[in-house]
Amino acid sequence: MAHISLLAMFDYLLGKADLTSQELEHLRDCADCCAAATELRCVIHDSSDLSKARSLLAEEGSPPLPEDPPKELHPELQELDETPGRR
Repeated sequence: MAHISLLAMFDYLLGKADLTSQELEHLRDCADCCAAATELRCVIHDSSDLSKARSLLAEEGSPPLPEDPPKELHPELQELDETPGRR
């Protein structure tokens, strides 16, 4: 099965659309789609205007990233900052 589109995943994570059983199974099994879902969850959490974020996603094909995400909400970013040579 092909990857789930970011727009379909965005709508699913917002509870505005459903995924098929095949798409849900793919989401559980595909590391790329899991990573995209995690990124979209951060975008949804950090976005003050979800309709604008959705429009940007539809136009640009990639999720809008917050300018300065709070590190306490994104522990994976803290790990990157603590990696030697990454300051």
